[in-house]
Amino acid sequence: MSNGTERLHRKVEYGMLASFYAPLLTETQLTILRLYCCEDLSYGEIAQQLNISRQGVSSSIFRSFDKLDQLEKDFKLSERFFMLSKADTLLDTLKVDSESVTALQQVKDIISTILNFEEGNNGV
Repeated sequence: MSNGTERLHRKVEYGMLASFYAPLLTETQLTILRLYCCEDLSYGEIAQQLNISRQGVSSSIFRSFDKLDQLEKDFKLSERFFMLSKADTLLDTLKVDSESVTALQQVKDIISTILNFEEGNNGV
């Protein structure tokens, strides 16, 4: 993978993590992560927009990334969300008899409720 592709992958990954853990980040961290990960602004552009130093932007991003890594290591919300999404997709492929339809639909409803709750939380 090229350096540019790795950087983009990293931005997307941390943008998603920030949306899971938004309540545990400061407003400044969320703003800087949104500008960096979602709007793809450079450190200099973020610094200018927020009237802070480029070094301040860099420090905030790295501290935020460290915090997000630790939160995901401890709570695994992102990992669980994607596992539930995969399970929901797999349930769609099952061939079931008429007696199993109700149980299958109940499982799908539970998974959908969990996924919708996670997607509904405001993050980055």
